[in-house]
Formats: sequence, C-alpha cells, structure tokens
Amino acid sequence: MNNRIKMKLDLTEGFYETYEDIKPVFYEMSDELAKSMLDSYSNSVDFEGDDLEDFENEISNVFKGLYGEFAPNLSSVLEVGDTIVGGLLLCIFKNEPTVTYLFTKPNFQRNGIAAKLLNNTCYKLLEKGYKELFLYLNLENIPAYNLFDSFGFNEIIDKNNITMEEFNEY
Repeated sequence: MNNRIKMKLDLTEGFYETYEDIKPVFYEMSDELAKSMLDSYSNSVDFEGDDLEDFENEISNVFKGLYGEFAPNLSSVLEVGDTIVGGLLLCIFKNEPTVTYLFTKPNFQRNGIAAKLLNNTCYKLLEKGYKELFLYLNLENIPAYNLFDSFGFNEIIDKNNITMEEFNEY
C-alpha cells in the first residue's frame, strides 16, 4: 500500500498567476483526459496497473462527484495541438478544495507544466475566496513532493488540519 500523506497550502502566503494557454476542463475532454492520464501514470510510482478503461471510469467518477463536488472552473489542462499534455482536476472534498489529479505526459515532464497548472488553480482559488488548498501525496513520488514543497505545502498531522509547521509553533 502506498504511503500517502495529506498536505495543505496556505494560499494567502503566496503569489500566483494565471496563464492564457491554460484551458478549463469540459466533460467532452473525458476520453483525451483518460488517455493523457494513462500515459502520465504508466511508468510512475502511482501506477496501479490500470488500463485505458480504468482511467475512463476514473474520469467519469471525478465528473460524477465521487471524490467530492468536481470543480471544472478550478480545474485545467494544457494542450499541445489537440493533445492534453497536462491536467489538474480539483474537487471540493469534505468542504476543502483538493487536488484530485495532477499529471503531465512523460515527454513534457520537467518543463514546468505541473507548476503552471497548480499556479493557475491557486490563482483561481484565491479569486473565489478560498484560503487553503489540499492534496494527498504518495511519499514515494519524489518529483511531486519536490513540486509541492516548492509551493509551500505542509504535511497535516491531525484531523484539525494542523500542519507540522503550525504544531511546532505551539
């Protein structure tokens, strides 16, 4: 079983941007989202042996609200031509904006796409009045950990959403 942790970002402590080439997510993108996710996860520590049909079902579950209310206006994709090369899907899970999926196709990794998508979502969340962003991270995914750490995410250590940093201040 993966060693997952919950992390929180205080959005009020950062400066975020929006980008013209980042596009909103629409249901009509479901098939392309599934293909891009399969390609993105296939050789990662988060891959669980799923096939395209599994990813299509996963996208359907996101849109149906299985992981909390899907927020298409806070989710986004980056396309090159007609191909989605990266995406961020956000749900409101237990009243908390939560990154449900963040992925980049292998040939486009290490080019700042995930950071751009995350930056764009943080910008939109602040615009909507949200102060925090949450996610669950597999600790074996070192590149993702490094990205989230660079954004200022902190591990949550209890049910009250207190981070390690906040705990140490007591």
